[in-house]
Amino acid sequence: MADLARYRDALPGTAAGYLALLEEALGAGYRPNPDDLAALRALRGNPAAAALLDRCQRLAEQDVRARLARGTARRAAPAVPASRTRLLALPGGLSAASAGSGGALVGALGQASAEQPEKPASPAKKPAEKPGPVPAAPKPSRPIPTPGEVFPRRKPTPPPPPANPPQQLAAG
Repeated sequence: MADLARYRDALPGTAAGYLALLEEALGAGYRPNPDDLAALRALRGNPAAAALLDRCQRLAEQDVRARLARGTARRAAPAVPASRTRLLALPGGLSAASAGSGGALVGALGQASAEQPEKPASPAKKPAEKPGPVPAAPKPSRPIPTPGEVFPRRKPTPPPPPANPPQQLAAG
């Protein structure tokens, strides 16, 4: 397969070697990839390449049909993408568990759960709360230089003196 890819990359100069290797690989069960199909389309002026292109296109079409058949068999029941599902809280939780056990459940801090106020399990939605202020980015351990400090301005260079200084001529 590595030789096949190397020959394909060196096309059109290696057309004869590439066609022979591709035919041998197809006989061994190789399935042509899109790069092979593109290379054969570029060589379709060659009769051997045109015949191989037809064979590879039939194999590629069979592969696509097989993949589609497998995909429809898997989709017997309509699946809902995870991005479209919502997580809902079930009534109960820690307060319901402590009420069912008679208050014997001990909290994480060692206090009895009976001391904790019970929250009624209400499926009603609360109005959307406004998000609080966004926390500021952490301060860096050292100061960050500004572009002006990193790239200071260059002083303008004075224009070069003229090659021929102006001559003053005296009248007279």
